[in-house]
Amino acid sequence: MEKATRLSSSLLCAPLGTAVAVRPTPEMLAAAGDSAAQALLAAEPEAVAAYDHVPVRAAAAVFTMDTASEVFMLHSAKVGEEPSPGQGGLH
Repeated sequence: MEKATRLSSSLLCAPLGTAVAVRPTPEMLAAAGDSAAQALLAAEPEAVAAYDHVPVRAAAAVFTMDTASEVFMLHSAKVGEEPSPGQGGLH
């Protein structure tokens, strides 16, 4: 039980992080080479990413990274029109 308690308290102290996708620069798109995703991003000016021929207009995630125990935990990810990392879930 002591080991589990240590791990739990360690994770509670892990810094909380957020990530939000931003549109690649023209230089990044040019360097990406020819692909379906690159063509879709070039054709969709509001897209920040593309997956399986589907443009993504917004994406965000909330995570913690405990460097002491080398544990990365993804708490929520949202892909859609207006990401709100605190709302959780994969949409």
